[in-house]
Amino acid sequence: MEQSTISNNNPSDVKPSKPKAKSSSWINAIVENEISVDTTSQKLIVSNVPKLSYDLYKGNNVMLLIDVSKSMKADNKFQLLKQSMFNLIASLRQIDTVSIMAFNTQSFVVVEPQTADNLAYFQQVLDTLQPKGQTFGVLGLEKAYNYIESKFLQNGNNQLIIATDGAFNGPTYSRERLQLIIQSKTSKGIKLSVLAFGIESENKELAKNLARYGNGNYLEVKNAIQANQILIDEIKEQSKR
Repeated sequence: MEQSTISNNNPSDVKPSKPKAKSSSWINAIVENEISVDTTSQKLIVSNVPKLSYDLYKGNNVMLLIDVSKSMKADNKFQLLKQSMFNLIASLRQIDTVSIMAFNTQSFVVVEPQTADNLAYFQQVLDTLQPKGQTFGVLGLEKAYNYIESKFLQNGNNQLIIATDGAFNGPTYSRERLQLIIQSKTSKGIKLSVLAFGIESENKELAKNLARYGNGNYLEVKNAIQANQILIDEIKEQSKR
């Protein structure tokens, strides 16, 4: 397992990885995996988001697992999701890394791990995702866990955040399988939090259980005010020294 280690709390001693070139490779991945590119959607709002304190919070290895199924189109859910994630990324530091996976009928990596200060690139990616397809969440969750485990950060916060409306289905779906996957990875030090958007009552219990099995929190977003801050507060809680 490939591992990274934080050896110093002083940002001046940290050598961030070189940002990846802003190529069209991520667009090709989206098209090949049946995710549409939306060039007319509302742009993300770039606000003045304070950075996390180096003294108060450990380094973070964050995997954002985004539900891009067609059910996310309703009630502005997908725009709130993107704003939540963008604000979180804006709050992270040079010692923090972020990767993004998407899932609908398929699941795949959209952004490979890179430092969170490459903000314009993350904004471009999030701005152009558009939901379609079904919600094969089990496969997406399993792939995301394996990916974040391969990049495990020693002495840091290894955090998987799944953003969804909770409508899980698919050929391998079962609650028992979900529970086993999550508890296995939790025992290895990977936390799971669930960011919920418009989850119906029959799916809310499942989403809360996923977060409980994953040693994280269930976070429900109902409006833009919550979307702006909710993931920042979650990472602060999970990465507190």
